[in-house]
Amino acid sequence: MNFLSMAQKVRKLVGMQGSGPVTVTATDYDSIFVTLVNDSWEDIQLSKKKWKWMRSTVQITTVVGSDSYPISTIFGPSFHRFGRWNTEQFYIYDGISNTPLRFIEYDVFVALHINNSTNSRVTSFTVEPSTNAIIINKPDKVYLIRASYYKAKQTLVSDSDIPELPLNYHNVIVYDAVARYALNVSLASAYQGYSQKFAELYDDLVREQNPREILKVRGIV
Repeated sequence: MNFLSMAQKVRKLVGMQGSGPVTVTATDYDSIFVTLVNDSWEDIQLSKKKWKWMRSTVQITTVVGSDSYPISTIFGPSFHRFGRWNTEQFYIYDGISNTPLRFIEYDVFVALHINNSTNSRVTSFTVEPSTNAIIINKPDKVYLIRASYYKAKQTLVSDSDIPELPLNYHNVIVYDAVARYALNVSLASAYQGYSQKFAELYDDLVREQNPREILKVRGIV
């Protein structure tokens, strides 16, 4: 489902007569359903730190003697979906094979390399806390680093925007949005029913997309 079809489905499930909204830029009563869908989607994304669908990778080409790689250099100035680095999954390719890079906490890394001006094979990295720049020991040649990161939350804007979670779980957004609406207008039976539907589907979503975390099914509302 896209953003508009989700808002329309929420409106239908809460029992409103007629059809709508016709666009997510609606400014009448239908704008409530648009807002509910977007709020639900953003809260679901933020409810876990390691959703599989939010993972991505980027390639960093090192420069001989250069130990600092800012976000703007890695992604380009127009990229705005960087969330945070997944420091457990950094790999380096030296032209022959891929090997893991060892993450070292920032203060320890600086202490180890502050007086090191010698270029060498890249074996470890850290993340500068305030800027998220990648810091490595100074390379002795060009390497390719495959860096894993989590994207920042997606905000739905256009009618055709589609939530990035797996298609089979799109109703988790719809059910939560319906429960939110029911709670706000004191529809107790609808709130109970759709909260339960949400909880069951959210449970499955967590099991598939975030199996390492302790499962605590609860309403996002």
